[in-house]
Amino acid sequence: CGGAADDKDRVPNLPVGVCELPHGKQRATFSWMAHLVISPQTKHEAQAYVAWRELLDGFQHWKIVPPRRSLAKHLAELEPRKAAAAQAILASMEYAHGLRGVVAETEWNDFVEQKLNEPLLDGDEPASAAAKQTDAKLERVLEERP
Repeated sequence: CGGAADDKDRVPNLPVGVCELPHGKQRATFSWMAHLVISPQTKHEAQAYVAWRELLDGFQHWKIVPPRRSLAKHLAELEPRKAAAAQAILASMEYAHGLRGVVAETEWNDFVEQKLNEPLLDGDEPASAAAKQTDAKLERVLEERP
């Protein structure tokens, strides 16, 4: 299982197939959009905007699948190695959505890494204990969502 941008189709002698994800009540897949933002504290707004726009445009030409529909429809041309998979990838993009941001997302990510992921991966804490520690904070974060 991988995403549109994985490289399993480049492994010699590895037969790789591509299909849309199975679905139950609702179809959904994730479209990684990156978090390219301009700091509200920048002292050079015009230059920051130009840099942001150029980075975003470059990213959208490089990204598999390009987030812009006008570019995505040219997936097979932009990345010929994905030509055989283009139909399934583009069909999935019809219902793909990006991550919804949360208030203080960076702080939340740090908290989850330190209180949930690291203790689990290091074997320092059972999953039930690590999950319990993050549950209350997660509920507060979700209540603050825009």
